[in-house]
Amino acid sequence: MTPISISLRILLGVVGFVVPATMRGQTAVRGEVRDSLTGRVFAGATIQLVPVASPWSAGFTAISDSSGRFLIRGVEKGRFTLGFQHPRLDSLGFEAVSRPLDVSGSDQTITSHLALPSAATLHASLCGATSDSSGAVIGRVMDAETGAAAPMTIVLVEWAELRFGANGVERSLQRATGAVGPDGRYVVCGVPSETPVLLRATPRTAATARASGAIEVRLSTATPLLHRDLFVAARVVADTTSALAMADSGAAATTEVKDASAGHPRGRARLVGVVRGAGNAPLANARVRVPDTDVEAVTASDGSFRLSGLPAGTVAVEVIAIGYAPLHSAADFRAGTDVSLQIALTKPVASLDAVRVFSAPQQDRVGFAERRKKGLGYFITADEARMNGALSVPDALLMAPSLRSGGTFGRGACQPVIYFDGVMFDGDLTKMQHDAPFASIGGFEVYSNPADIPPQFGSSGNGLSRGRAPGAAGRERSNQGGCAVVVVWTKGFVP
Repeated sequence: MTPISISLRILLGVVGFVVPATMRGQTAVRGEVRDSLTGRVFAGATIQLVPVASPWSAGFTAISDSSGRFLIRGVEKGRFTLGFQHPRLDSLGFEAVSRPLDVSGSDQTITSHLALPSAATLHASLCGATSDSSGAVIGRVMDAETGAAAPMTIVLVEWAELRFGANGVERSLQRATGAVGPDGRYVVCGVPSETPVLLRATPRTAATARASGAIEVRLSTATPLLHRDLFVAARVVADTTSALAMADSGAAATTEVKDASAGHPRGRARLVGVVRGAGNAPLANARVRVPDTDVEAVTASDGSFRLSGLPAGTVAVEVIAIGYAPLHSAADFRAGTDVSLQIALTKPVASLDAVRVFSAPQQDRVGFAERRKKGLGYFITADEARMNGALSVPDALLMAPSLRSGGTFGRGACQPVIYFDGVMFDGDLTKMQHDAPFASIGGFEVYSNPADIPPQFGSSGNGLSRGRAPGAAGRERSNQGGCAVVVVWTKGFVP
């Protein structure tokens, strides 16, 4: 039995009660079959009523209609087991849901509803009791080409977490993982509720480099259990040292690559659909894209779009339109199938009138603006960095192309030389952030090419004074190794 196979004994919490008879001369059993996880009914479920004394007998069988309702007539006196089966149960890894039912033999109609246990009950069974609002994600990982289980994978859930620390607001990446069993089923516990998280399947080893895209999902506090199957396809994985490192790779699929040098997964899948906005009206000029690829389209006047050349497996789909909050969805591409999506943008955002701000120009005391005009190096003001989501000095500097791939390191993976308000700084960015909080910073200059470094930042000297930065302890450095140079200015120096 897999970790999320639920014993019949814990699934007997269904509702049964007797109502006045509506038909004479026979006993009938009626009810409704419902999915407690989604709140929707089970249409087409197979309902069986089997005598306890002779469980091998055929008993009674009915099929729930489109409203999830069923009716069984002609039931005689005795003890029975009432249960149902549905493809959704197999997908969730549950056994047939059943409960005992006593029939007295008198003319009556017995109403007995069947349902999955609540999400809270299932979450407690899978992950144990918790005192916080975390939940779990469950499902199966399957091969997009064959539909078979893909046990040589793990499932990752990642999210950003903000904390208040000594240096102000700090952002960190959190991660929860779940192993995939031989039948492809997985459980990831400890997933936060009411916040978007990224869900993906990634290979355990390079020999089985099959992965899905990263899709955004969200759990609610009221329903702390989310079911999501993931489809994986073969991909080229750049780093094979660990499954977690492979999860962050955006490499292309080995079996479906059209242009391996482009670095984007490509394939033969197609996505078509319609985007609608306010009043369910077709929305033109909306941008539909698959983030893990270079494939995107703009909707026509009737809201329709068409994307081709998409990779197999589960991929994210993003829709952006003026006047609406971005929508993050997902699509599952399997071999030989196209996918159609009907997308409704339901969260409008306010559009503000143009605002003009007039102010007296601030004097450029240190030549920041003049050097920026020359186009040598990388320049960004702190306000620009904040608009792009930076919350700290390292966040802002990681936006520089020359520093991004190596973290806070520059050319040759060496520590960059740092100038603070024109004075060489003896310390790293963490120490600088302690000495000068991000709120006090005005702008940054980054020079990765030695030929571009201004003379005042190319030696142990400085452009303003011959003093040393706080903490230099009487020691000076020079930049003779060709490392990157980072110049940090506080608000008093940058206009």
